[in-house]
Amino acid sequence: MGQGSDGAAIVHDKQMGFSRTDFVRTLPRVFGPDACQVAGDRATWSDGAGRRVEIEMGPERERRIALIRLPYMDVRLRLTGFTDAEAAAFMVRFDRSYQRGGG
Repeated sequence: MGQGSDGAAIVHDKQMGFSRTDFVRTLPRVFGPDACQVAGDRATWSDGAGRRVEIEMGPERERRIALIRLPYMDVRLRLTGFTDAEAAAFMVRFDRSYQRGGG
């Protein structure tokens, strides 16, 4: 397995509309129960076959709209050992895991 088309880690920076607690609580939807290790501002996952995901969580902040307060934080995902196609498929799964329903 490669590391993207240029051989480097594939990095995605995202702004997530979640509190840190809710973000961490949702990680098992992406990786499965007990598959992701969380320590401080980092979460890591490895499949034992060379693929690894490292997630750096920025500080939790708050966006205010009138009287509404919404938590958010910056997140950096670093994927190593993934081909471009595998990384794209992983990001689709990641994004779907964090989608919220609404009407």
